[in-house]
Amino acid sequence: MDLDANIAYLDSQRRMLIRQIFGVKETIQESEVRVTELAARLAAKRDVLVAMRGDVSSGATESKAVVRRQVQIESEVTALQEVETKTADGLRQLRAISDRLVANQGARKKLPKDAYTEDDNIRIDVFEKHFRANAGSFGYESAPIQDVEISDDTLVPSLAQMELREIRTDIKSDSSASDFVRLIWSYLLALHQTSVTKNFEGNHPSVLMLDEPGQHSMAVDSQHALLKQLAGEPKLQSIIAASFDENEDVFKQATQGVTFKLIEWSGKLLQPLP
Repeated sequence: MDLDANIAYLDSQRRMLIRQIFGVKETIQESEVRVTELAARLAAKRDVLVAMRGDVSSGATESKAVVRRQVQIESEVTALQEVETKTADGLRQLRAISDRLVANQGARKKLPKDAYTEDDNIRIDVFEKHFRANAGSFGYESAPIQDVEISDDTLVPSLAQMELREIRTDIKSDSSASDFVRLIWSYLLALHQTSVTKNFEGNHPSVLMLDEPGQHSMAVDSQHALLKQLAGEPKLQSIIAASFDENEDVFKQATQGVTFKLIEWSGKLLQPLP
């Protein structure tokens, strides 16, 4: 036998000995309780015999044995009444627990068998369609867009049951850094789009703020598609903080044909108060 087998055998023997020891201890405890009960009964019989012997020797009119027996009976009756009271209390508690169990089981039967309602599933499908459409318009190319779906368990984008945020072991072969950014754009925008879809209105605040969406050398065409999409959402206020590589040509190309309000700063935005 190898070492692992020996260890497993010794462990099984140890568990068996522990069970045997536990059984012997229980037997000893039961025996001790039985001995105590027999000792009490023996003492009671002894008291009766002593009283009867005294009656015979003294010739007393009123039997001491009868009095002793009466006291013992009264003591036993009192003990039985205490047991009856405790039993009644225990039954009331068990009845209350039983009623709670029945109510709990009834409530559990009324719970939906699926995690989502039918309306929830339709809403998720709408959200997935918006997400895929956005990702396609933003130029996502790391995987066929029809294979990207919203996971029912986590409600985040997944590919072959693996969350896309987890596919980062080799970012060059799995998905480009800019494509991850495109997924973020698509996801955030789809949340708003689903929230304003008729019959599926949600609690989106209708405000979206993006800081440097063109990071990771994002293609200008993708930035332009994002800005155009944001500007085309009439119920959405979009606030974009971007430097556009500090290049005027990139800025003009990304904002061509987009309706927006430009706010410019010179110098540092964060500076000491005067």
